[in-house]
Amino acid sequence: MQGSKMSYHKKPAHLSMQAWQRALRHEFARDKKQPFVIARTDGEHPVFADYLVENPATKGRYKVALRSREAGSNFCSCT
Repeated sequence: MQGSKMSYHKKPAHLSMQAWQRALRHEFARDKKQPFVIARTDGEHPVFADYLVENPATKGRYKVALRSREAGSNFCSCT
C-alpha cells in the first residue's frame, strides 16, 4: 500500500468494505501527517486500554477502546 493511492470513490474489488476504509484512513493519516494527540485514559495492560485521540486540525475527538487482537472486540466513538 505504501506509495500507491487508494481510490476514494470506488472500493477495490479485492478489499472488503472494512479493509478499504481502513486503508483510506491509513493513507490519509500518512499523507497529511495529521498531528494526532493520544492520551491513555485507563487500564493497566501495556496496550489494551481506553484512549482519547484528538485531531487538533479538525478538533475531532474519539474514544478508542483496545480490548484484544480479535476483530470486533475493539471500538471507537466520537466524543
